[in-house]
Amino acid sequence: MAHLPVASNMLQKRWDQRAYQMHVKKRKAMTSGLNTKQSKSFLHIKVNLKRLQNEEEKQASIDYENRILLAKLSNVLRSNGQLDNWNYDHELHSQSLNQRNLENEKDKIQEDNQRLLRKIKKSTSWYNTDKCEDDFLMHNYYLDLKDSTTKTTVLGGRAVEKEPFIFHSADRPQHDQNDLKITSCAKKIRKGPPRLPVLGMERKKLMKKKKKEAARKVLHYDAKAEAVKLFKSTKGMGKTESVVIDTLCKRTQTQRQLTKAKFEEQFGLKLEEELSPQLDDDYCVLVKALLTSEHDYDAECLQKALKGHGPFVETFIEVLSTQNNKAVYAIKESYFARYGMMLEADIKAEVRGQLRHLLHALIKGERTDSSIIDTEAAKKDALRLKSSPESTRWHINAGPMSDMMVTASWDHVDSVLQEYEVMTGGSVIKEFEKSLLADYKDAMISLVRCLRDCPVFLAEQLHKNLQPNGDEMTVLRIILMRSEIDMPMIRKAYKKLYKETLMDSMRKNLPLTCSKALVQMVVLHGTPKNNPPATREEEVET
Repeated sequence: MAHLPVASNMLQKRWDQRAYQMHVKKRKAMTSGLNTKQSKSFLHIKVNLKRLQNEEEKQASIDYENRILLAKLSNVLRSNGQLDNWNYDHELHSQSLNQRNLENEKDKIQEDNQRLLRKIKKSTSWYNTDKCEDDFLMHNYYLDLKDSTTKTTVLGGRAVEKEPFIFHSADRPQHDQNDLKITSCAKKIRKGPPRLPVLGMERKKLMKKKKKEAARKVLHYDAKAEAVKLFKSTKGMGKTESVVIDTLCKRTQTQRQLTKAKFEEQFGLKLEEELSPQLDDDYCVLVKALLTSEHDYDAECLQKALKGHGPFVETFIEVLSTQNNKAVYAIKESYFARYGMMLEADIKAEVRGQLRHLLHALIKGERTDSSIIDTEAAKKDALRLKSSPESTRWHINAGPMSDMMVTASWDHVDSVLQEYEVMTGGSVIKEFEKSLLADYKDAMISLVRCLRDCPVFLAEQLHKNLQPNGDEMTVLRIILMRSEIDMPMIRKAYKKLYKETLMDSMRKNLPLTCSKALVQMVVLHGTPKNNPPATREEEVET
């Protein structure tokens, strides 16, 4: 192809080179319209987990069969090739061909026994024991009546009394056989005819009354004899629970401590350690509480309440609001001796808020013990209480309650609260429920109820803890601590509130194995006496 003439060959050559370079660059930059790249690979395609699982299961099955085969081969090598021809399944079943008939006969015998048992339970005794007892009493009455009308033989106004029988002749005193001991005949003569016995329902009521009196009767106390009884019971001679009831539960706190000291002095052993192996857990707790001194037991109850074992507020109010200053000091000393920490410091570490100030006020031991009530002073304190701001009216750390809860007697505190109710026309307990919170509210309500009527407060606590969700140890504590103080009044208040005796409630609702012992304590110590029961404050001072 002919080219057109150019003006300059050099320029044309340069233009041709540039066009060629652009052509080469475009050719290199040219791409294919088809996607020839490798497709994206996924993990579940590269690794087939199901196939690997099947292979592992197959390999595990093979290994299992190989181990069985190896065990069989090893058994063959150890047994020198003996034949395993024992039919173990045959030995598990009966080899009798009459097994079905034997089972039917056994079922028939069981049915006959059940039928006989139901017949025995429904049957009643043909003999009337009440009639037999009445006949026996009437028979004795006729014999006594006949004996009273029969004349006695006398010799000159004197009756003859023979000497007692002596088994060994060597022990018989040497004297004349004609010598006779003469006694007055007046002692042998019955005065008047015998009384007609009580029969029927009256006799049953009389017997029931005698049993109750026998249960309430306090036997003569001998520390040495009771220590010997306890020692014999620890060696298996006698029922330990009955001995504990007779020698510890039916005695006072002072007598129990004397028995404990006498036991340790006479036998050189710890009474509690010797009784523990013979008793169950509930009786061990009861024996430990009975053998602990009064103030040590109070300190133990306070420590358990602080650590969350049992009701906290009710325990502190019950223990501390019924004590005088000497008793409070004794409890604090016992607490420090047992646990190595002051009671005030333990309360400060465990309790917060107004409740801590209230408990500190209770354990100060600076309260006036006088029971004389100054009416004018009570009215002034009630007026101060009413005029104080509602936000700080019932605060223990400030305001009129601070001094009153620390130094005033409990009778004065109760009188002030009563005067306050007269001035405001409302109940203090209802005001506590509206204005106070949490444990401090419960503590103040419990304190007021305890000051108003302590036996009623304790009866309510017993009934509350005798319910299925109650605390059995609280029942044990109240009975042990109040048995010698106001148990008759607690029994009376309980029956008035709940139309049931305290003993019946304990028998039905108390799950402790030592409930019989606690019932005996309530029966014995809860019987009203001629003299009013001594308070714990009077016992401390004596």
